[in-house]
Amino acid sequence: MFIGDGEGGARSQVLDIHNAISHLHRKPEWKALKEQGVRLYTWAPDDPLADIFLMQFGDYPNPDEILIHYRDLLREASEATEVKIDPAAELPADVFDHPSIAFMSRCGIQRHYAVRAGWDTPDSSRAMPRILTILSVAGTYGPRTFLSSSST
Repeated sequence: MFIGDGEGGARSQVLDIHNAISHLHRKPEWKALKEQGVRLYTWAPDDPLADIFLMQFGDYPNPDEILIHYRDLLREASEATEVKIDPAAELPADVFDHPSIAFMSRCGIQRHYAVRAGWDTPDSSRAMPRILTILSVAGTYGPRTFLSSSST
């Protein structure tokens, strides 16, 4: 998937965030994203919510493994703010108000064909409240229990 030795810079052989940024940076949506404030979140690998943070906020592979610094690329292009999630602190109230790596990975992607009604996505209207309830009930994470919802 990747070519280059890192000395002259490695390149991906598939579409990646570099392609997306190159495409988006000339569009009005890019200016709006920058004004909204892109955030790059980090957390402790042993944090009990590490998998949830990865799912919600996203991350890139270690540059030592792939020789491409995707995080730096996004930080420089979007003027992103680095936010470290402290395992002993509450999550900021505006944590979901800013684009993150996970958002950037789908930004500007649109369906290129028609899908019959009922076949475009799974029914997340029932799944999400259950996930939130599980997080709330299983919330042994002290003051960081930040999601709650009634069971459906």
